[in-house]
Amino acid sequence: MMKNLLVIIFISITHLAAKAQCTATITAATSNPTSTSACSDNIIIYTINGATGATSYNWTITGASSSRISDTQYTVLIPNTVGTIINISVAITGGVCNGSTISKNITVAAQPTKPVINRAANSNTLTTPTVAGATYQWYFNRTPVAGATSNSFPIQNTGFYAVEIKNNGGCSTYSDDFTYFSTSVKEDPKFAGFAYYPNPVETGNSLTVMFSDTYDIELIDITGKSVLNKKSLKGKQELETNNLNAGVYLLKVESEGKLTFRKIIIN
Repeated sequence: MMKNLLVIIFISITHLAAKAQCTATITAATSNPTSTSACSDNIIIYTINGATGATSYNWTITGASSSRISDTQYTVLIPNTVGTIINISVAITGGVCNGSTISKNITVAAQPTKPVINRAANSNTLTTPTVAGATYQWYFNRTPVAGATSNSFPIQNTGFYAVEIKNNGGCSTYSDDFTYFSTSVKEDPKFAGFAYYPNPVETGNSLTVMFSDTYDIELIDITGKSVLNKKSLKGKQELETNNLNAGVYLLKVESEGKLTFRKIIIN
């Protein structure tokens, strides 16, 4: 009897020791993997780590929609309701975490209000309203500009300007593109041979473009929405305007990593 009791005690101690080695955690595929908050209306991948030797994982996610990627990863769609508590629990079988359930509560955090870019009459500076505790990052042609982190930014050239605002909870929102046209743009000499006609073009007629090098074409409306995009063109091309509204458009031409822009009017 004493021998059996010793065996039971040994097994219990061994089991407790094994469980004590469990250091599994649930982390997010974000810039702050251990955060207990998540920005509303985002999709985040969560991973169970550190469950050495585990043979199975049983995930339970409440408060949000989710989908399985693998045994150790799930995608979670963060809802829009700020303050919602999402619970992620993973019951582990096998290995050092056998019998353990690892849990994590996630609080839905607010996104900042979408910023609006303003330009005063005759001004060469773009601004967005100041928000207490927020940080800013400006983009030109969808590339972040180093050091452009205030709520204002000088116009530099024809192209697309946007600003990202991030609140003190780490959530960020982007403005719509602000499209700027200039009539005095210095461009790469290679575009001297680029031709386009007619301009203005009547709705329903074709806009003809010609260029000897391989090039990409994108047509963007005044709100910054891309309405036509064609890749790897060469020579003469006909761009249909049947589905386009009358207005001013920006024709973006890219060739060998260089850009040029043209203003197109559709009547």
